[in-house]
Amino acid sequence: MRNLKRFLFLSLALLLGTAGFLFWKNGFFYSKIDPYRLIPGNSVFVFETREVVREWNQFVSQPFWKGLSDIPVLKSLESQLLRMDSLAGKAGVLERTWRGKQFLVSLHPTGKEEFDFLFAVGFEDKGVPELVRLLESHIAPENQPKSRNYSGVTLWEYQPELSQRTLTYGFYKNVLVASFTSFLTEDAIRTAKSGDHQDFKGTYPRLFQGKLSDGDVGQLRIASNGLGRLIRGVSSMLGDELAGDLESIEFGAVLRPSYSENTFSLIGSTVSFGSAIVGDPLNSAPLASEAFNQISNRTAVMRVLNTQHILKGTMPATRSHKVKSTVYADVHREFEHRDFFDGVSEQAIYMALESPNTEALDRVLVLPVKKSGQSFQLIKDFVQVLLKQENVQQEMDFHLGKEIIGIGVEAFPLHIYNGVFDGFTRTYVTEANGYLVFANSLRVLKNYLDDLYNDNTWGKSVSKMSFANRFNGNIPFVQWVDFPKFYNQLVRSTTPNWSSVFQKHGASFGTLSLFSFEVGTSKSLENLQISFQFGAGANAPSGASALTLSSSTRFNFPLSFGPTALRNFTDRSTEYLVQDERNTIYLVGLEGNLVFSHELDFPVISEVFQIDFYKNEKLQLIFACEDGLYGFDRLGNLLPGYPIALPQGRRLAYMNLVDYESNMEYRYFVADELGDLYLLDKEGRLLEGWAPKHTSGPLADRPAHHRVLGVGDVMVSLHKNGSMELLTRRGESRTGHPLKLGDGVSTQYGMTDRGGSASQLVTVNTSGEVVSVNFNGELTYRSQLLRPDRETSFHVVNNQQRDGFLIVLHEFNKITVLNANESPLFEYPLLSDDLHFQWFSFGYEKDVFAVVDRVQEFCYLFDLKGDLLIAKPIESTGPISVTYSALRNEYIIALIYANQLRTYKLPL
Repeated sequence: MRNLKRFLFLSLALLLGTAGFLFWKNGFFYSKIDPYRLIPGNSVFVFETREVVREWNQFVSQPFWKGLSDIPVLKSLESQLLRMDSLAGKAGVLERTWRGKQFLVSLHPTGKEEFDFLFAVGFEDKGVPELVRLLESHIAPENQPKSRNYSGVTLWEYQPELSQRTLTYGFYKNVLVASFTSFLTEDAIRTAKSGDHQDFKGTYPRLFQGKLSDGDVGQLRIASNGLGRLIRGVSSMLGDELAGDLESIEFGAVLRPSYSENTFSLIGSTVSFGSAIVGDPLNSAPLASEAFNQISNRTAVMRVLNTQHILKGTMPATRSHKVKSTVYADVHREFEHRDFFDGVSEQAIYMALESPNTEALDRVLVLPVKKSGQSFQLIKDFVQVLLKQENVQQEMDFHLGKEIIGIGVEAFPLHIYNGVFDGFTRTYVTEANGYLVFANSLRVLKNYLDDLYNDNTWGKSVSKMSFANRFNGNIPFVQWVDFPKFYNQLVRSTTPNWSSVFQKHGASFGTLSLFSFEVGTSKSLENLQISFQFGAGANAPSGASALTLSSSTRFNFPLSFGPTALRNFTDRSTEYLVQDERNTIYLVGLEGNLVFSHELDFPVISEVFQIDFYKNEKLQLIFACEDGLYGFDRLGNLLPGYPIALPQGRRLAYMNLVDYESNMEYRYFVADELGDLYLLDKEGRLLEGWAPKHTSGPLADRPAHHRVLGVGDVMVSLHKNGSMELLTRRGESRTGHPLKLGDGVSTQYGMTDRGGSASQLVTVNTSGEVVSVNFNGELTYRSQLLRPDRETSFHVVNNQQRDGFLIVLHEFNKITVLNANESPLFEYPLLSDDLHFQWFSFGYEKDVFAVVDRVQEFCYLFDLKGDLLIAKPIESTGPISVTYSALRNEYIIALIYANQLRTYKLPL
């Protein structure tokens, strides 16, 4: 807040008041000097205007000012200026006095984390301004400025009313210089008088070679290394990447302010100080509109770069110091020889995704390919060469039908593109929708593919596309920051002092929705645009959102299962499967239209999966009842050979779907009521080692398959007696005996993705111990949770993708929700002995935690801060379904109540 408070006293009344006193009493201007001579060269930026009143009035008249003005310092600044105008008589005196005067504001470092402003005002005559005479009379006698001498210049110190700090000001020839940090005022005089201290104009002469066009009243001059110093001072992370980027690139910019609806922009030209070319005249192909369908809605920072500029060296390699010459030579020798670069288009999309992890941000690099499969095959061939040379195991997985391979080269994107793309300590790659996709972890890549599959992309977002449509692609570099998603990272990565500023005024900063930085070609006179787009932010209504009923479908009998959200393969719309108390299943469209119904003998007991049974891109339904596995096509016809029963009339208890290579060679991983395990192919044939695989007892959670890098395929079963078994694909024990986790388990298990064999399987036993096991079968962690009484129950609650989990403590009169690290998220008083918990996650801070009270038949919806998403619980008989529409930025909630299937919409 300190640096913001300083700006409060930009209230020109005080400066002019003291200036008038000196003008009137001392009669300066025996010689003249350029005010820039008093601006030290370490300035972060300098803003110059000869119409300071008009600049201010234009800024505060913008729609976004309403949100920003809630910041106390800015509100106080506005009131001070209004007071000064009132004292001046509100007759235009204020504007007439300042019109034509050269007014400079510069920002300078004053400590490791501190910055302050320096003001310099040049006057061209000795006249006593009308405003000064009026304001001088309001200075109380006991508060008159006190003078001292510095280097032959008289400096005056004055503490304005309501201020905790002292203003130090003085005249050097025809320039009034002032600051609330006395050192800056002294440094300005020292710079002007001494040839050893270079001023800002002398440090960056190329920033002064051009002039603004007629009608421009203000200009901002800034250098990249100065901005880097600012970011480094604000950031709590040593060696901050962005600060390093800016300090290593020798360029600056001259910018003018511009306004459009809810957007403030700085538009101007870049200036190169060294060998780097910012905005090279090479042509850049426009970014295809479908490329925005490859940008995840979880993206916090997105860059579009022209790879030809990177390869030709016309775009600065900001991470060249991290490039290892031997690795660089090996990679380029292999890929240039194989014409890899000819197979990918020149536009690269680089994304930093929102993430709670501050140490390793989720990063994705996307490259358009010219011929499907060709470039991906070149990478696979390269990996095979590495495997032979290093004699290591290949890292390979499948997800949503996409083959994923690990590249055993440190910082692969950094080395292949000349030190530009950093943050990939490990690299995983796949091809999707005509793009090569690189990610810095397997989890990140799978989550990104999920976003593409679910249309959770910028291309489906109205708000993002409205901003992106003005981007024509003919630029070598663009960076966009989704500020609401970046805000939490900003708070975590800044110093404690700055972090408190952002948190205290989070609502006001929240009015900023999107920040963009676009560099065009040097052929354009104005090739740089920095824009701040403001949205509703803090002005949006507070409290719970309005839930609206979208559809309600009635059936003849009460519903007992569902709804399960499924995808219609013909038009990608959502459909729901439900079952009534007489065991009839119904597939229903989003608007309530019946697709098919079918009578069964038993209730559905498993999740409902979709498979491509015929490998023709048409999807079928697979699920389990206690008498067997059922498969239906979308018209309600049973698949051939279905239902599939277990041998000897065994009753099913759990079922899971396995597709090792994502090649549609499906396996059904099944447990019966005794806990014996079966593995069947999609025709129902039992596989070797699973006919059945006898275990220690009934299961507590569905059996599952995990492919773990460095370990291989692991089949996992968790049992109610507190044991866990880790098996091979052939049903052989990996540990030689079951792992004992406690006296009993009555909940699911979760998984922490720490990479390869370091990943953990986590559950909570009936005694309240959190127990972790790695995939080598080693017990790695035990921790006793607080257990207020013997009736307290413990629950592991996975999200819908089962790639994250929460822990819930259910006492007789409240619930407590913990994250995976056992840190409390929230508590809520709730008196019920039969609760069901669900967690739906659609990206950072897009979470729905549902609590279904089966006794009262109510459902409560929370975010992970414990705030209710809707004011009152909604009626629900059982578990609910939640999907997210990126296009409309809303949740779609489906549930069953009595004999109805209801769908609701909940806007974010």
